[in-house]
Amino acid sequence: VRHWVWLGVIGLIQMGSSARLFDNHCGHGSFGLSEVERGSVKFCRRCQLGIVLGILSAVPSLAMAGVKIGATQGGKFSTQIFGIEVGLSGVMITGQAVGVAFLTSREGPAAPINTLFYSSW
Repeated sequence: VRHWVWLGVIGLIQMGSSARLFDNHCGHGSFGLSEVERGSVKFCRRCQLGIVLGILSAVPSLAMAGVKIGATQGGKFSTQIFGIEVGLSGVMITGQAVGVAFLTSREGPAAPINTLFYSSW
């Protein structure tokens, strides 16, 4: 359960950091920035990828933690729950691997060392 909760928290951090960068460089908060300070289209799309990956990490992780807490409280732990857990973790690992490649690349929002960099790794 502890690992699912941590993955959910890290997903929330990733989502929040990506949303902040998107708002500052691509969204409504970027009107006062010069042309050099504004994010490129690639940068903005990668910020959106970080937001989506954060949501797709946080929500299922916290839901799986709740399911595991509920299943262990009842005294029985089903093999179906274990199968769902393995499948979900495989999908999340694949998604985060793609996210690390796009977010931490040269034109990505996590290229400089920041909160998004650490939460994506």
